[in-house]
This record gives sequence, C-alpha cells and structure tokens, in this order.
Amino acid sequence: MSDVFLHPLDSTKKIKTMNSVKFWRDFPEQCEDALRRAQKLEIPKKLQISSKLVLDYGKPSEVLVVGVGGSAIGGDILKDWTSETLDVPLEVCRDYHLPHYAGVESLVIAVSYSGNTEETLSSFIDAVKRGCKVIAVTSGGVLGKLCNGFKIPMVELPGGMVPRSAIGYLFFPLVMILEKFDLIGDVEEDIKETMMILREVRDEILPEISITANRSKQLAAALFGSIPVIYGDRYSRAIAYRSRTQMNENSKLLAISGFLSEIDHNDVLGWEAPEEYSKQFSVVLLRTGDDMEELRYRAEITRDLVAEKARRLVEVFPKGESRLTKMLSVMYVVDVASLYLAIMNEVDPWSMRSITELKSRLSKQTKTMDSIKKEAEDLL
Repeated sequence: MSDVFLHPLDSTKKIKTMNSVKFWRDFPEQCEDALRRAQKLEIPKKLQISSKLVLDYGKPSEVLVVGVGGSAIGGDILKDWTSETLDVPLEVCRDYHLPHYAGVESLVIAVSYSGNTEETLSSFIDAVKRGCKVIAVTSGGVLGKLCNGFKIPMVELPGGMVPRSAIGYLFFPLVMILEKFDLIGDVEEDIKETMMILREVRDEILPEISITANRSKQLAAALFGSIPVIYGDRYSRAIAYRSRTQMNENSKLLAISGFLSEIDHNDVLGWEAPEEYSKQFSVVLLRTGDDMEELRYRAEITRDLVAEKARRLVEVFPKGESRLTKMLSVMYVVDVASLYLAIMNEVDPWSMRSITELKSRLSKQTKTMDSIKKEAEDLL
C-alpha cells in the first residue's frame, strides 16, 4: 500500500525516522544494565577526605537526591514509589546548595548524567564539605573526576546519550543505593515484573504497529495541534511532570502538568474559561494508583468535568501488578508518544538549541565552574 493512504505515523518514512531513535527500543535493556552497574557499587564504612574531614557511611537519617532536569527526575519517581514504604525522608534538591538541615547523617546522591551540571557540582562540593554520605551517579565529566579524586563511591554510566533518554540509568541506581543502605525491603519481584512488562509495552508501541493498535501513536495523534495538559494521580505525580518535560524537550511544545487531588482545588476552575481558550488544550490523565476509593471517584469526576471543556481527553492506564510496574509502564507509553509527536510536528527531538545558548551565555557571565574546581582543590 502506498504511504499516501497511511496515517503519517504509519508511513515508511516516519517508521525509519523513529527507528533511528535507538534509546526507546532499548529501554528495558537499559534498565537491566543500570541495575547491573549499580549492584557493583561498593560503599565504604568511612572515607578520609582530608586530615580534618571524614565521611561516615553509616545508615542515614534522610536521603537527598541532587540534580536538575532529566538527571533529577529519577529522584522524583523514587520518591513517589517509596512514599509509603521508606522510613526516612527523601527529597529532591534542584539547587546550587543543599538545604540547611543537611549534614553528616544525610545520604546525598549527586546525579548528573553528563557530570558537568553546575548546580549539581556545586551541591556535591557543599555535601562533601558538610561531611554528608556522598555518592554519585554519572557518565563522567567533572563529577566523575571529582569522585575519582576524592575516592567517593560512584555508579558509572555509559556516555553518548541525552539525560532524558537515560531515565533507566538515572532511576535504577537510586533503587540499588537505597537497598545497599537497607532503607527499602526486597524489591526483586517488583523489578522482575517491571522488566517483563516493559518488554510487552515495547512490542505494543513499535513503529511497525499500526496506529489502530498502538497506544503511543494514538496519544500523539490526540495531542497533535494542541497544548498538552498531563494530570497524574498520587503515584504518578513525577511521571506527569516527566511527561510534561518530555513534551517540552522532545516535541518542542509548551505543556502543563498537575496531579490529583491538588488539581481539584485549583486547575479545575481554570477549565471554566471560555471554550475559545479551553479548546486549545488536550488532557492526558495518567491512572496508576486508583486503589483509594476517594481518589478513584475524584479521577472519574474530574475527567468528566474536564472532558466537556478540553479539545480531547485521553486516559493512559498501566500494565502489571506492582506499583513500580504500573508507574514505568505508563511512563514508557507517554515517553514514546512524545517522540511520535515530534515526528508529527516535524521537529528534531534531540535539538537542544535554547539550552545550549542559555549555557553559553551564562558561562560568559559567571565563573561558577572555576569556583567549583577551586573548592575541590582546596579540599584535596
């Protein structure tokens, strides 16, 4: 059949374009490789940084995941996943410095895929100076060099990717680190199911699968020509936020995200806007944690109220039984939809023009990296 009779996302040209985006096909294998790498991590009992500074790697009283952008989202997902099982507080810090309370009892996991993110590097040095239990997750860069210099434990990742495409590498090492500190129970069965289901999802969203049976293509088509609004539930708050940023970075679209039940106290009133405005938005409702009766009813009522005003509304349901499996199966569908949407928008999903320009202009105005290197030299 000629391409002219096919949906744009089913055409031969579009399939070839999608096949060139290798990471999304390899996502289940990426997760497994991340676990193997993290399992090799050796955590010392104590680490002598200088004559006056020793890091004690005993059991922590709180966990701080430090990072920004695609390197930080793994911490957000971890927080949602462990919200009802983790016995210590877990926070994600997107800043140049740690919160005031961070100290020797804090486990600080510095996550920077490139290893050159100045906010993360600044917080990393801050953590070392405060005597925190510091661990890094990176593919190298300045962070890798600092870890080697300080002998700080590090999960080393393969290079050559953009952070948002390395989510498996940026999430699963965090799981293993919590396990090594005895902060979570046995998650082997959850992980095993997740890997199996991710393979099933992949087979359902392949470019070769027609839009009539492909959830990611259907989602991209529903969002095309509108502004995406992604709403999560209590277990998919981070997934909703990631979905928004995937639309920003891959599809080159402005997008909005929120979560139940918070949106029932604010966003829902915004949908009372005149239809000339509301019909510019299409809603994606992520359904991963409807085990609470109250939230299940809220999701259904909110869906009905919003559907009347939005251009379109699409619900994305999970696969699997465990919370982790449900979360990542939904994320996978939306991630790939953002790439299909990039194809429909005729944009390069990997273009980083604005971010590159921002970093270039910022480097001319500040000397942050020089300060970080100087502080590191003073500590060694």
